[in-house]
Amino acid sequence: MIRTKSVEVLTEVVDDVICNKCGTSCKGEMGNFNGLIEVVVTGAYDSTHLEDMRSYSFSICEKCLSELFGGFAINPDISGGYDHANDPVAK
Repeated sequence: MIRTKSVEVLTEVVDDVICNKCGTSCKGEMGNFNGLIEVVVTGAYDSTHLEDMRSYSFSICEKCLSELFGGFAINPDISGGYDHANDPVAK
């Protein structure tokens, strides 16, 4: 015979993410994380600008990511997207 019981399980959930660049919350108006990126970068063995084999992790909000793109010498490739003009629900 199998006997069961109810148990309470605590689970850690992400409440907020703070942008390392501007220090503000990455939460959107509806509580989701729009445009947020989580990055982990590791310097190579012969790295000249990062410490060798040291990993760096950080978060960047949508606004700061857009500003970062603006400073690129070569624009990032852009694909996909959503055409709001042809959205039958929005009409």
